[in-house]
Amino acid sequence: MIDDRSRVPTLLSVLRWPVALGALALTLLTLAGPSSSADPVTITMARNADMLTFDPASTEDDPSIFVELQIFDRLVKLNAANNGVEPELATSWTVAPDGLSATFTLRQGIKYSDGSPLTAEDVVFSLTRAIDQKGSWGFLFSPVKSVTKVDDKTIKLTMSEPFAPLLPALSTFAASIYSKANFEKWGKDAAQHPLGTGAYSLESWQKGAQMALVKNPVGFNEVLRMLTMATDGLSVPTMIVINDRHADGRDVSWLWDVDFELLADGEAPLTTAGIRGTDMANRLKYAGVSDDRIRSLEPDPGAAIDLFVANIPEGGRGYILATYTAMLDLRANLAERGAVERFWEQ
Repeated sequence: MIDDRSRVPTLLSVLRWPVALGALALTLLTLAGPSSSADPVTITMARNADMLTFDPASTEDDPSIFVELQIFDRLVKLNAANNGVEPELATSWTVAPDGLSATFTLRQGIKYSDGSPLTAEDVVFSLTRAIDQKGSWGFLFSPVKSVTKVDDKTIKLTMSEPFAPLLPALSTFAASIYSKANFEKWGKDAAQHPLGTGAYSLESWQKGAQMALVKNPVGFNEVLRMLTMATDGLSVPTMIVINDRHADGRDVSWLWDVDFELLADGEAPLTTAGIRGTDMANRLKYAGVSDDRIRSLEPDPGAAIDLFVANIPEGGRGYILATYTAMLDLRANLAERGAVERFWEQ
């Protein structure tokens, strides 16, 4: 069972034209999931067998593999065409001319679902277990003799001979990266308590009955980093809409786990709205955003859209970050105005 209470925001891009709102152009850049009416709570999937372990190094069953791929990331992943690899936790890599070593640069700012940072030590620990020839999948990495830390941003794999399949091998579940501290904390029970950087984290597991995965709240940070990097410190007006319905998660304390401090140095106005818009405005103040940049609007999605768009310069652009049901509310309101198509008409 995958619980789709979205703490990862939907990102809407709004273009303001010198015409009526009905002609407003809105582009959905990332989508939490389609819906036609009631707020969805879960995606429930029946399987013919339960998983056995969350330890990639000892996994030997398909049910475990499929869930691990949702919780853990790897240095690289298969591309959409399944004919090559692309960066995931690594941003780049180089292979020595003699083919006997490969150096990977790690993506910075990545955090586990509990908010702790991914470190080079975690990568070395995870891959050292993966290449162990006594392990279940060590044969995938047989020429790899060691994994070492070069510095906080770089790790190095050393081979006994040139190894062409290195990157495909590193894209498999067996090369998943996980927290060394968490693994050592749980000891012999570590395989039952995963901590990864993937899209989902484990909420509960009743063995032989059901398992619940929830979206990784750290995903909000990645959206913020993307925006601040793409707009030079967030130079575009932005509205953050927070709801606390069941499909969003009733507890909004996760707002304090998100690095809204990334927005403190920008100059763009920040608008908050939704059922918990006031909480969001308060969080921005504690993040160091100046009072003159923050404006809190009423929960009504139509009124919030009107007031937000009215303050975007003609021909300008604005961004809306919305939790799951907030996105549905905004989308429904815009559909009523004829600004966008309804999901089932797209």
